[in-house]
Amino acid sequence: MDEKHQQQSPIIMDNLINNNGENSSSKISSPLLDTGQSEDPSICPYCNKKFRKPRVLDCLHSMCEDCIIAQLDDGRNNQQRILKTF
Repeated sequence: MDEKHQQQSPIIMDNLINNNGENSSSKISSPLLDTGQSEDPSICPYCNKKFRKPRVLDCLHSMCEDCIIAQLDDGRNNQQRILKTF
């Protein structure tokens, strides 16, 4: 394919690849993923209690609805604290 017809990666994709060619998006953390696997599938990995209103996320993790909301609210509060320091 000649240079005229070659497409470049979007800039955002270029930023996700570090100097070693590794995809750095795998290193991005999410508070919803900061939970361990439970031996008992009826236990929420966040609160370690029996599921209350269990929900399955797009990533196929399961958590209580209230735990998901608490994690999201916690993330928003942390982001607001960071923004206030600037």
